[in-house]
Amino acid sequence: NVGIFLVAAIGLGILIVGSVLLLGRLNETIQVHNEHLVFRWYVILKDILSRMILAFKLWIEQPAVLGVAVLLSLATFLVGYFSGWVLISQGAGADIKFVEWIAVSVVMYFLILLPISINGLGLQEAGLVFVLPLMGVSPEASLLYAVLIRLLQLLLSIPGGFLLWVGKKQVESET
Repeated sequence: NVGIFLVAAIGLGILIVGSVLLLGRLNETIQVHNEHLVFRWYVILKDILSRMILAFKLWIEQPAVLGVAVLLSLATFLVGYFSGWVLISQGAGADIKFVEWIAVSVVMYFLILLPISINGLGLQEAGLVFVLPLMGVSPEASLLYAVLIRLLQLLLSIPGGFLLWVGKKQVESET
């Protein structure tokens, strides 16, 4: 149990440090560049906030939409956690409880959100290779699991990327 708390504390520390670095970098960028960049950031933030306000209005007017979205999100995460837990506990023969696996998965999720690599490439793998041996998984099995999960994520994102590309081409041809 101490190992889980240690991993969670390290993950939280990394998240805080990454956030501070990101905010410092944004501040530095705005100070160094001209007003055009500041205006561009303003337009981007205004667009994001307006979309968020529209989403909040929809949730207030139709709370069932929010409920369905939350349930679908929860189901998606639970299926992902469960499949990862089955793979690591059955495939690697590790004695990891489901709740412990969820804790590891949440820490890894926040680790890959750090803006220091593209799509958390390398962060997730390094995190899993560091954490899983602390939980009784061999380093080899940890690395294999990390690489397989990355390949699976890439494979599953290809259809979405293709649809996004096709949709963008259709919008460009219509304008």
